[in-house]
Amino acid sequence: MVRLDPSGLAYQGAKMVTDIASSLNANVKVSVIFYGEKARFVVRDMDPHGLRKVLEDSLKNVKPEKYSDVRAALKLAQSLLKNRSFDREAYVIILTDGQIRESDIPKGESLDSYLTSLVGMASEFKKNRWKIFTFSTKEPVEELKMLSTVSGGEYAVVSDLKELSRTFLDIINAGSGRFRVDINHNSIVEFPMEEGVAEFSMVVAFNPRQKKVLRIYDPDGKEVRGERREGRGFVIVKIKDPKPGKWKFEISKGATILLSMAVPRIIKPASETPSTEPVPVLLELTPITPRNPKWEHFSAKVYVEDKDGKQVVYRLYDDGKHGDGNPHDGVFGRMLPRLAEGEYTFTVVVSHLPTNAEIRVKKKVKVVYIPILDVRFKGQFLIGLPMEIILGIRNRSKPIKNENYTLMIRDPKGNVYTPKLTKDRFGYWRATFPQTFHGGVYTVTAKGVVVVKDSNRLRTFPDVSVKDSFTLCIAFHKSKVPGFLFFGEMPGREYDHELVLMNHCDTTFILNFTRVRATLKDTVKDREVPATLKPRADTIPPVEIPPASGNVPGKKILKVRWHIPGDAVSGGYVVSMKGLQRPTYHPIEVRYDLKVGSWKQVWLTAGGVGVLVIGGGAAVWYFTHK
Repeated sequence: MVRLDPSGLAYQGAKMVTDIASSLNANVKVSVIFYGEKARFVVRDMDPHGLRKVLEDSLKNVKPEKYSDVRAALKLAQSLLKNRSFDREAYVIILTDGQIRESDIPKGESLDSYLTSLVGMASEFKKNRWKIFTFSTKEPVEELKMLSTVSGGEYAVVSDLKELSRTFLDIINAGSGRFRVDINHNSIVEFPMEEGVAEFSMVVAFNPRQKKVLRIYDPDGKEVRGERREGRGFVIVKIKDPKPGKWKFEISKGATILLSMAVPRIIKPASETPSTEPVPVLLELTPITPRNPKWEHFSAKVYVEDKDGKQVVYRLYDDGKHGDGNPHDGVFGRMLPRLAEGEYTFTVVVSHLPTNAEIRVKKKVKVVYIPILDVRFKGQFLIGLPMEIILGIRNRSKPIKNENYTLMIRDPKGNVYTPKLTKDRFGYWRATFPQTFHGGVYTVTAKGVVVVKDSNRLRTFPDVSVKDSFTLCIAFHKSKVPGFLFFGEMPGREYDHELVLMNHCDTTFILNFTRVRATLKDTVKDREVPATLKPRADTIPPVEIPPASGNVPGKKILKVRWHIPGDAVSGGYVVSMKGLQRPTYHPIEVRYDLKVGSWKQVWLTAGGVGVLVIGGGAAVWYFTHK
């Protein structure tokens, strides 16, 4: 093992110990061991203050040695800790380059034997609550990682000695957020395995003086051995493509299983995903213990590899802004660009930032053409008025040879309707649904079979489906639309229309009417009439309608002021008030009739009535005096 560059080591090592003492708010005693061919104390049970000067003086006298025996240093630390007059948790910190080679161990001993005995020491440290933390300038060998994790500590790669103190304190402060959990049981341990896990590894630490028992059973109860590497006091097991479900582990009494504290599961994309759409990626981390990890300590990225080995990497987010749910909830996600048809491997790498630990999960994904059925709703979104349901394949990049659908609508009372679908000239399927009698959610489900021509063959998709819903809460009726006798509303005047809006749901609704206009019922004539010659309404502020109370709907009377231009075109109009309703964010349209008269009609009618009155009076006089 190559010794760390001593430049700055004394200062940073002393700073780390001082920071630890300050962080733990405890009376800390420090011992420092230098190790080469032999291990020896430089400092023993010393107060952290003054440590820097001692280390600087000691490093000046360090001479090159043939090898660096870390095992000898751990044995010396073990003897010191055993002979303490008190029993308390201890931290053993190893500073190393992370490598152990043949040239780093005593002559006459094989590297494999040395590494096995090194890891075997970890269970003794674990038993006595002496946690080993390894800080290396390079990625450490697996045995050094195991030495730390089995003992209950952590390992981290530190390229700059200035990061020593911060990295160690981050690990300590992470506490319950460690990237693994120790499970101590006497018999059976159960562990949920999620779908999509490509490989699962575990470490079991045994009491070296007791018989090792480790039996692993898959969800079907079948015993699985997996790939194993055994040493004195430990077993490393690797299981590839584990079956989803509940796995069971039978272990020796007092043994410890080290598992990832969060099981990653790739929720999206599906095993088959459409080539015509952006690809959603959604990863969920599920804790296997009741503790709530600090999800902000985790990061994730996804590697997308095609069949030719070309790989693209994307960062995943847990910020609540990328379709990943709430911020820092352990769900990571993002949208990827569309992928060409073919087979891909999605590899998600989850990292625990304080410890640089990683866990990986893979999923095979086929990107193929898949017809996607869409449903849309068209109507005024008012109770009592019909709604139109429109179905169609959204991604028509391949010719559709045949399609057949069934439609089911469930109203808020649980009544089920199956409206008839009719195909229009654009290839969409439409149905009219008039049974909008109740306030609440209407659930719409459509299923069908689609036949597509793909290259020179026909492909049948038997389970094309879509499910969506719309909510109806608002009902409307016209309360008062004034006018002059039967002539309607007269030019040059202003009128207040009173509209009654009722809320049949148990939440407050706000209506924002953004477009209010009157159009002539004669649509041909309406196109020729400028807006200045049509009735005009004042801007309508947001309308708040209180919720229903029991069976009594909330009620709001809305007054809308209309201005009839002096030269307005007379005739029958339709008033249309369009906008948005919240909280459903459905559109809304209120319609009613408006009649505009003319003074010419009034005078002609009055004149006609006058003639009739005079003529009628004359006739009466004539017949009575005849």
